[in-house]
Amino acid sequence: MSAIIQEATRLVSVLNQHAGTRFKPSVTVLKPIVAQLEAGADPEDCERVIVLLCRQWKLDDRMRTALRPSVIFGAKFDEYVGLLPPPPPQVREPLAPPDEDQIPGPE
Repeated sequence: MSAIIQEATRLVSVLNQHAGTRFKPSVTVLKPIVAQLEAGADPEDCERVIVLLCRQWKLDDRMRTALRPSVIFGAKFDEYVGLLPPPPPQVREPLAPPDEDQIPGPE
């Protein structure tokens, strides 16, 4: 199984978990996800889109039916990615102070 198929299958599981759905990783279900991954979609962004849309749509009777791979990963996928808040900045380790013998002294 290719890495893209494995990632698409994982994203189906993420959708099922967050939306309370029971999609199986069939060719039809995986096709739009694979297409977005092959086009360069970041798997982390894909997961974040799923979580965002589930939060927004799950409690809305009309929108809940749109929690399907063909909708989420369809023609408006890039628009959904655009709705994502920017990722938090990465925390960098503080710089260690230099050793005393590394500090240049007065000449």
